[in-house]
Amino acid sequence: MPFRAGLFAAAIALAPAAALAADKPNIVVVVGDGLGDLATPLGGAEAILPDPEIRARLTPNLDRLAKLGATFTCAQAVDTSEPPGVLSLGKGDNLPLLLKQAGYETAATGLRKFPTVSWDAVRHFNQEVVKMARIEWDPGHDRMYGGIQTLGWRRLIPMDKRRKDDLSIEAWERLTESLDDQRAATWAAERVAAKKAGAPPQFTFVELSSPAVPGQYWEAPGVFFDRFPIDQITVPKIDPASFQGDGDRKRFGVMFAPLGIEDWPLMLQAYLAAISASDYAIGKVVDAVEAANSDDDQSNDSVLVVVSERGFQYGLKGTWGFSPWEDSAGSNLIIYAPGVTTADQRIDTPVSIGDVGPTIAALAGSELSEPMAYDNLLPLIASRGGWPGAVALTTVREAASSLRSERFRLVRYADGLEELYDHDHDPEELYDLLDQQHAAKVKLFGMSENQVTEVREWLGKRLDEEAAKRTAPQATPSKVDDIPGDFNNDGSVDAADSTVWRDNIGKEVPVGTQGDGDFDGRVEEDDRNIWLNNYGRKRKPAPTE
Repeated sequence: MPFRAGLFAAAIALAPAAALAADKPNIVVVVGDGLGDLATPLGGAEAILPDPEIRARLTPNLDRLAKLGATFTCAQAVDTSEPPGVLSLGKGDNLPLLLKQAGYETAATGLRKFPTVSWDAVRHFNQEVVKMARIEWDPGHDRMYGGIQTLGWRRLIPMDKRRKDDLSIEAWERLTESLDDQRAATWAAERVAAKKAGAPPQFTFVELSSPAVPGQYWEAPGVFFDRFPIDQITVPKIDPASFQGDGDRKRFGVMFAPLGIEDWPLMLQAYLAAISASDYAIGKVVDAVEAANSDDDQSNDSVLVVVSERGFQYGLKGTWGFSPWEDSAGSNLIIYAPGVTTADQRIDTPVSIGDVGPTIAALAGSELSEPMAYDNLLPLIASRGGWPGAVALTTVREAASSLRSERFRLVRYADGLEELYDHDHDPEELYDLLDQQHAAKVKLFGMSENQVTEVREWLGKRLDEEAAKRTAPQATPSKVDDIPGDFNNDGSVDAADSTVWRDNIGKEVPVGTQGDGDFDGRVEEDDRNIWLNNYGRKRKPAPTE
């Protein structure tokens, strides 16, 4: 069965490992840790880079990939402090070995969290030494705050043989292409292009070092800094009432000390430069996959998954580092799989980066030996209305847990303190709905105290359930069994569900019941739109033996 025609059916059915390798797609995974919601497909850069022409320079290749496939607009990190890696499947399965058993030839580069023995081939770090280059350091890169080092940056400048700055296009290209992230992306692109008909399917994994800050600084060639002039960068607004002090910062273990407001523009410029350099590397792989999927040889068709394990808290709430809030927990996930995803598809359902491993296994037609705490996303990609009431859990080690629904985020710290944010009205999470000093804001958001209480209790229960799943995963029915707009839970979206909605319009109800299709604890006109958009859908019958 040709890949383009048969991938979806094969993936959903989870074909056995003995299936013919010719029926399996080549799979490429690129990880760019720390990309966050500033990647322009997610829209997070609009406040910082208000000029659309400047903003378009940030991640043009991710923008292009988003047009080809499915962008998950509410992907959430598993853990912002110590992410387990996107290939994690739990104790019982090893994804590279699983794919090898399914007939794949596996190769990887940039491995930091997975044993090299699991792979057929491993490309090791291979940064080319460019002798004629100098490093321009952040003047305050060694500053300390309360015994904690702050962030810094390094701008790389090419030089000529006389040790003078060489700002020619050729010098910038030579310097950029010498960096290992670019060389790793070139290696992956060459693997995609070299795939021959009749050869085993390939699984290629690339983990970039940028824009994450393993050495506590962002680094990129100066040409990427220059894409974002300081006078074109807008510092995020800070509500003094939302500022988190030392005690809060220590409570959840943020890695880096806060910066003075005067340091923000330069630091944001460095972060943007690192993101842009990563996008430049990702573009090499996007080019190769797009070319392979456009030719007449279907045996080299490839799935491309670009993912970030976490975002980065870039100053809001007085915090730089990894936190339980949206800037840090929000991640990137784009899947381009011809025959499975559709062009320019956007999926707003909250998902976990932990879902990437099971999804790759499903694409390869591999069976998992044990129940997983995470989900195969292929049914979600195929669904028309998403997964009603879906949530995604993020932790900051043992210091904090954070649960994201499509509209709300509940944060619970180890000491029991909780925060609740409404993303429909407060996407920057400046106003804690549980804090009495924000009571006036809650009223402006259109939520009653009872509604806030109902949402808090519902999310608290779901947080406990998701945490328990991580400890003891259990086989559970697919979320795709739930249909948006099926307000009477009879498996069909029809006129009877409209009656349920009409009988409760304007009422506050237990979250997700009695016509509350958007899970905010109140039945409103928005819930009727959910019913309209899904009218006629029916629950698929359970498979028979």
